[in-house]
Amino acid sequence: MDILFLSHTFKGSEFVVGSHHLSREVASMGHRVAHVSTPLSYAHFISNKGAPRRVEQAQRGVFTDDDGVVNFVPKTVLPSDIYWTDTQYMKLLGRIGFIKPDIIFVDQPALFTKAQTESTLIFRPTDVFTRPSLIRRASMINDLADALVATSEPVRSEFTKGSLRPEVVVPNGVQLENFLDAKLVPFRQGAVYVGAVDERFDVEAVKKLALSFPDMPVDIYGPESIQIDKSSLPSNLSFKGAADYWDLPNILRQYRIGLLPFNNHPLNVGRGPMKLYEYLAAGLYVLRSSVNEGSAHAPGVHVYRSFSDIPRCATAIMESPTENVEGMIEARRHSWSQKARDVLDFAAALQR
Repeated sequence: MDILFLSHTFKGSEFVVGSHHLSREVASMGHRVAHVSTPLSYAHFISNKGAPRRVEQAQRGVFTDDDGVVNFVPKTVLPSDIYWTDTQYMKLLGRIGFIKPDIIFVDQPALFTKAQTESTLIFRPTDVFTRPSLIRRASMINDLADALVATSEPVRSEFTKGSLRPEVVVPNGVQLENFLDAKLVPFRQGAVYVGAVDERFDVEAVKKLALSFPDMPVDIYGPESIQIDKSSLPSNLSFKGAADYWDLPNILRQYRIGLLPFNNHPLNVGRGPMKLYEYLAAGLYVLRSSVNEGSAHAPGVHVYRSFSDIPRCATAIMESPTENVEGMIEARRHSWSQKARDVLDFAAALQR
């Protein structure tokens, strides 16, 4: 089959997201796969608001990566959430060499057009949306899509149509083979967070942890898009910048605790954290806030409901065996290869 992913994040970004994993795994099954992400508008390019890697991808044009996936970052005059048409979509299909995709997965509503209803159209929201232009586009695709594949139960609830169409929740997974090959570390210590350091990240929670355990390193890996007063941080709390995705298995296995410190930002309500099963696959215990705790019942996951719970949860982890073996076993049930099979089987059933 010809399968098209319309994604919010380009392959090669600092962030590796679900559509990257799914497109790779689906291509490995022998299907012809294209991954197209949010266009780079000339307005963003001229105002220097396009991230350098994204600009590079847009200037590169259409290319096929090592996984056999066709990649493309379109260039548009106006931002796509303001102006993206059937004509632009049809031109896009010509550029990537897909006359009519059999299945289209859309997690970027800004790239939706009604012309996509000629294919089996699956809305795959990974978050709830707060920007008015994306809310409008998400409502349009939600009304016209053949099915819904959500990454969490809160996201499914946001867009559910009840019994009127097929719906399924397929949470994010883990590229398991990377973690099976990770080097063993005889002594683990400290806590780690890997991900975006943005308005959804609870700085005060990680400060509380660091202050409660001054001899324990608390390391934060990820690009920062918010201002943080580093002069006020405890000496054992370090912001280390972005880590290369392929280095994560060996980085994570040095620690005992994986952090998911989500605050009450609206975008956290439906968030299905990419790092949960990666932490577990690396043998870490997980310390997370109670925001969207749908997957909090995995082995070795400890939930804090207030800052005062953090020392108690961390102490319980440090009194546990060094490696979260049960969590590692659970992670094996959530490989991206299995997620891709589940999603594709669900989509293929719609065509019968």
